[in-house]
Order: sequence, then C-alpha cells, then structure tokens
Amino acid sequence: MEIKIKHLDYCFQDNEVLKGINAEFEKGKLYGIVGPNGSGKTTLIKLLSRLLKSKKNSLFVCDKELNEYKDKEIARKTSLVPQMFHISHGFSVEEVVAMGRYPHLKDFGEMSIKDWEMIRDALEQTSLTKLKGRQVNELSVGELQRVILARAIAQDTPIMLLDEPLSHLDIHHQLEILNLLKDLCENKNKTILCVMHDLNLTMKFADRVLLINEGKIFKNGCVNEVLTEENIFRVYKIKVNIQHIEDQSIIIF
Repeated sequence: MEIKIKHLDYCFQDNEVLKGINAEFEKGKLYGIVGPNGSGKTTLIKLLSRLLKSKKNSLFVCDKELNEYKDKEIARKTSLVPQMFHISHGFSVEEVVAMGRYPHLKDFGEMSIKDWEMIRDALEQTSLTKLKGRQVNELSVGELQRVILARAIAQDTPIMLLDEPLSHLDIHHQLEILNLLKDLCENKNKTILCVMHDLNLTMKFADRVLLINEGKIFKNGCVNEVLTEENIFRVYKIKVNIQHIEDQSIIIF
C-alpha cells in the first residue's frame, strides 16, 4: 500500500474534525473522496500533505511514518493541488510549473534536459502550452487551477493529493483533467486521492470511493458499493435514482 491511515483523529480547537479514520490506498488507483461540506475531506488531505500535523503516528506513506520524512524527501513522494492557493505576482505559467521540479534538483539547482521535458509535457497535458509565457496574475481562476495541477504533474510523485481540483473548471476541462488523472493511474501507476463534489463524475472516473460524513468514514470501497441510493440518502439527506445504462451508472437527482 502506498498510504496507510491507522486510527487517525484530529481536533481543531475543541472541534473533533476526524474520528478514528482507518484506510489504505494502493498504487494505480484513483480514489474519489466525497461527503458533505464540513465532513473532514479537506482536513484529511491537509494531514496527508503535512499542512496539518497529527499528534500521533497515524499516517504512513510508502511504509514510513509521514512525520519521519524530511521536507525534500516527502516532496519527492507526494504532490498537492490545494483547494485554495496564492502565487505572488511576477511569475510566468512556465516558471510556476517548473517549481514542481525543485525537489528533484541536484545541489546546484540547475534544470536538466529531462526536467525541461517534464515541464513541457505537464504544460501539454493540461492544455497550457500556449499560455506558458503569460503572467499568472493575468489568468482566470480556472486557468490558474490548471497551472497548479501542471506543477503537481511536473513534480512526478508516486502519490498525488488533490482537493477539489475541478471547482473552477468548465465541463470540457473537468473531463479533460479527469481523463488525464485516470491515465496517470493506469499508465504511470500513480496513487491519486481526489476530493470531489460531483457524484456522477466520481462514479464515472473513480476506481474506489471514500465517503466521509461527520468526520468518520461512512463507507469505503468500490464505486457501486459506496454510491448507492441508500447511502446517498443517509449522508446527503436527498433522494436519488441511480440508473444503469450499458456500462454506465447515472445518478438522477
């Protein structure tokens, strides 16, 4: 397993945000993390990316406790696409994507031919090649979101953590990015944890789903076992109808 979570609890002030989380995530899988607002999805991603720190040894990456990694070492294992981000003015799109290569640079910090090839590929994969010379402060929020994703792709880590990476994208780019993430799992053997809100897109693209409610794992497993009419009603308090058309399942609200 690439990631193991054992008896993870997390409190913010007096609020118990996560309670007794146990889960494992393996190579080559796209995991959709879903649940109502405030259920603890973003907190889980922040803990795995070390933006937050757990008090006990509950998180293991590649069979090593997360807090034992040095900063540069963990940056070669995990990359993050956060829900909210800020980039100082003055950087071009290409320069921001190039930041993903920093954890891999030698002592003198010079980019190799391979580094520039990976930067170029990340720009192409996220349809940003034509924008590579633009200043990031000139971009739309959706374009900037793709830049942050391209930076994570250029970082080329075995594990990718994404917190609502589709929130500012139109449907065309949402499908483009999800197909890209699926390809990275299948052909690059990456482990991807992706916080999502659209249950139909989750059902279409995720290999497995972690459904979180009120800080606890309500259900964890294959898509069709987790995203059922009963589970959606119990967690989201809405009645849905799931229809199966050929090899596709569609949630009708």
